[in-house]
Amino acid sequence: MLYLKEVILRSMSLAVICLIVGGCVTVPEEYKETQLIDRFIEVSNLYNQTDEIPKMIRLSIDRQKVIKLKGAQKEFLARSVELNFDAEIVLKEVKSSIRQSMDSEELKVILSWYESEIGTRMLIAEENLRQSSGKFIDNRVDRKRTQRIKELLDTKYASEDVVRRLHLATGVVFEALVIMNPQISHQKDDFLYETEGAVVPVFQRKLLNNALHTFLPLDLKDLDRYNEFLKTPEAVKMLTALNNGFERGMKKSTVAWHKYLQQQAIAGRGSAGVKQSGPKVVAATEYPFFSLGKSITISRQIDLRALESNAAELAAYFEKYVEVHLYTRYGQWTRNIALPENPLFEGRSFRLTVQSTWPVNIHYNGSAGVIDNGSHFHAKYVDGRWVQL
Repeated sequence: MLYLKEVILRSMSLAVICLIVGGCVTVPEEYKETQLIDRFIEVSNLYNQTDEIPKMIRLSIDRQKVIKLKGAQKEFLARSVELNFDAEIVLKEVKSSIRQSMDSEELKVILSWYESEIGTRMLIAEENLRQSSGKFIDNRVDRKRTQRIKELLDTKYASEDVVRRLHLATGVVFEALVIMNPQISHQKDDFLYETEGAVVPVFQRKLLNNALHTFLPLDLKDLDRYNEFLKTPEAVKMLTALNNGFERGMKKSTVAWHKYLQQQAIAGRGSAGVKQSGPKVVAATEYPFFSLGKSITISRQIDLRALESNAAELAAYFEKYVEVHLYTRYGQWTRNIALPENPLFEGRSFRLTVQSTWPVNIHYNGSAGVIDNGSHFHAKYVDGRWVQL
């Protein structure tokens, strides 16, 4: 009997040891994925990329001309962004977005490329791009190289996603100004259109100057290989996940900024002898600017040209998005836009911002209108018709 007990005890001990060893050998898939994501963030230096968001917000504060601000007010707003912007919130959303979109094998492909010799050089160039002053202009840069760098920007940096983030930054600046001064009489759309017209070209011109500077030492073959990599399925997924994560993080970090502004505004009014209630709790869902999956901005030449007098092509966007925003500027333009008609589009919104030299003709409800440079158009599909707002 004693011998039997010893045998059972030894068997149980052995089983426990096997479980422990087996647990150490077999790493859970979720843990592997987390390690790969952390490694990707470290290799690609995403910590520094979060600097782009407060820069966009500060540029929107500085360049807006719709609402008059004193120098001290601009300084206060810019400083409040620095105090309240939390990069950790953005990184958390980026990690979550990558985890939702990519599996371990796809992450390994991405890491393998960035850890290669050419990938390392491209990442160094990208880091230099972010740190560059943007003042560099070199007339010796040949047209072929300039075109390759522009293609690279369109793929990864100056895409529709950047314009969306700029739009989001401009929107949250308007909300901030309303918090500080509830008596503002300007319409949100007017503020967005006017401010974006000044902010977007500046941001993109600076981006191009930076890129011409930082990618200048790289061989044209390197740029071609990087473009090819960025068009692979794994890289496309990665770019989409990053953009979505940055956008969600941007919204959440802005909530903290707005809460701070509300507290400051309430304290200021309270000191003037006006009784105020506590600050309103702000939820991320209260920001309607380009909620993920609900809106899209179309600004690239290739996409705009595909919409030339093509209501069916535009309808494809309305099947996926609640709001479609077309943004034209110098070199990115199309002449005629036809709005589609479909009972399924009830409640959908269309917006057009024209910053191009040439006007855009809008065709809807059997008629047409001309939207000139510096103007905008906003309409909603109601009861089977487009109603201009």
